[in-house]
Amino acid sequence: MPYLYRGTTAGWPGNPCLQRERLTPTTTDPLIATLFGVECRRWGRAIVLVVDRERIERLLGTENVLADIEQEVVIRLSPSEFAEYASHEVPIEQAWQWLREIGYELPIRIDSRRALNDELLVWRRLRDSELAKFNNFIERGESP
Repeated sequence: MPYLYRGTTAGWPGNPCLQRERLTPTTTDPLIATLFGVECRRWGRAIVLVVDRERIERLLGTENVLADIEQEVVIRLSPSEFAEYASHEVPIEQAWQWLREIGYELPIRIDSRRALNDELLVWRRLRDSELAKFNNFIERGESP
């Protein structure tokens, strides 16, 4: 997979633990990143950061318990450092629209971490062809 994705609030440096440990959770699935971004809208301008995996391959951390549920890949960089590697910053509304075009009607609002966890369990992960379509949207900066 060419990219790693992180749904977050623009400019958020990460929680103190992530900053101290210099770790950033990312995902191989933009649907998951978009759900995280939708939840982050509660705190400001939500985005999906997109990083070319090859640029940070040497910084990949070890998998943890969230690897299966969230398709998580931990990067040995603080969230602020990770953001500097981003090749694309997709507004959450755009990511949401692209997924809608692919056939996913994600919620437009997620009001708690518990609700986010529930959503993560409901949605299946993108198929390879859907992931390719999402990545094409990114690379072209297209609107659906």
